[in-house]
Amino acid sequence: NNISGIDDIDLCNLLGNMLDNAIEAAKACDKGYIEVSINSDENKLLVIIANSITQSVLKSNKDLTSTKRDSERHGYGIKTIRSIAHKYDGFAKFYEENNMFYCQVLMYKPDNAKLT
Repeated sequence: NNISGIDDIDLCNLLGNMLDNAIEAAKACDKGYIEVSINSDENKLLVIIANSITQSVLKSNKDLTSTKRDSERHGYGIKTIRSIAHKYDGFAKFYEENNMFYCQVLMYKPDNAKLT
């Protein structure tokens, strides 16, 4: 897999935030589970991180706001994920399936992205 074209800092911030969220959620499960998938071709990079959940997150928190006690200092993870995806003309998508929460990010490499 070739990830050239995606800035290292952006990729680290993206993966860091996605993994932090997944780990936090999986810790709340008896048998926490995380799946990571990174695929790329010459045009795009697709990152999907899934984690086990005990109940629907989207039903109770559809805006995915921070549930941490000092939430004024938190809640930037989802914004950061969306912002990085947008920088590369992509998107971040959140969905649930079979007791798993999915964060999917698609980014287009610079030849195809407007890096503004």
